[in-house]
Amino acid sequence: MAWPTTDATTTALDSGTDDPNVARPQIKLNIENANAMANEFGTVDIASPQNEQLLQYNSAASKWVNATVSTGGGAIGSSLSVLTITGSPLSTENIDGNFRNPYAISEVSDIGSLVTISGTNSDEMAFSSGTYEVLFAGMRMTALGNPSSNDPDSIDVGFFNVTTNAAIIESFCEGRTGASMLGHFTSNGSDKFKFATYQTDGTFSTDWNFHVIKLS
Repeated sequence: MAWPTTDATTTALDSGTDDPNVARPQIKLNIENANAMANEFGTVDIASPQNEQLLQYNSAASKWVNATVSTGGGAIGSSLSVLTITGSPLSTENIDGNFRNPYAISEVSDIGSLVTISGTNSDEMAFSSGTYEVLFAGMRMTALGNPSSNDPDSIDVGFFNVTTNAAIIESFCEGRTGASMLGHFTSNGSDKFKFATYQTDGTFSTDWNFHVIKLS
């Protein structure tokens, strides 16, 4: 049912001398409004509610359920990792069928304990099980490459699942212009992820942040 939008009045209800017959339509409207709200949430199924949980509609089950903010309750700020790219490109390795150079990663903040950084060079990321959105912004080159090379002024950048050897998102940095990329991925809790570049004919800027948000 639609949420009620017509308010019942108290004009014929606020005095002991009011006529009940005149008040009857407003009493009826008030009951109808209450029924509409009850019917709207007639499928509420709250189990063991916990502090800071929210009421969320589950379309698959066709009912309202209690949900925590870290599993889709709506407070993105409670499930956010801010990471930074640091240092120089590491040794070349085969990632997604190409020879790429990963970069070391460090945490700026990790609200919700989403990420674990590992690897000999701190270049591997593992995320707790769930669905994520990753945003890279402000990527750029600080120096151009060798004009005699085939592609001197661009660098291929990407975010990869190195366990499955698959690209999550890729983009190009062209000259000194900025580049951004937005992607979504699912983690099983054990897969490893890396940020890496390819065809580095120029100098890639580091020490900038990227955000990883847990959606569900």
